[in-house]
Amino acid sequence: MLLLKLSTGGSKPAAFILGGEQGRDWMSTAIILNFISNLLENPQDDLLKHFNFYFVPVFNPDGYEHIRNGECYSVYLGQKCLSEEETKTLASFLNSIAVNLLAFINLRGFANLVTVPYAKSDLNANNKALLTWYEA
Repeated sequence: MLLLKLSTGGSKPAAFILGGEQGRDWMSTAIILNFISNLLENPQDDLLKHFNFYFVPVFNPDGYEHIRNGECYSVYLGQKCLSEEETKTLASFLNSIAVNLLAFINLRGFANLVTVPYAKSDLNANNKALLTWYEA
């Protein structure tokens, strides 16, 4: 698993952008690589002056490689929470930057959904009004 940090230095709010969680999802990887390219080619956008960016374009390199080779396996959940090296490494890294972490974005290249990490809670996301405006 490769992680790229783009920053002009200093302690700033951070955005962590992850893609390729599922081997079949090549679109999220392409979107992340395009966004990185735009950040590097357009420094006048000021994003790097105000934020540190962390990117993991391919979170599931094994799944990505299996799909490229025409192999298709069912979803592997691991033996227990954080049992796999990738998830342990990601959790440890996110904990190390948690003080400055403003956004964690897990890109998915399908379904046109915005998901928030409140699936096992009675809590509402702080942007619930924005996410449900169309239901009113």
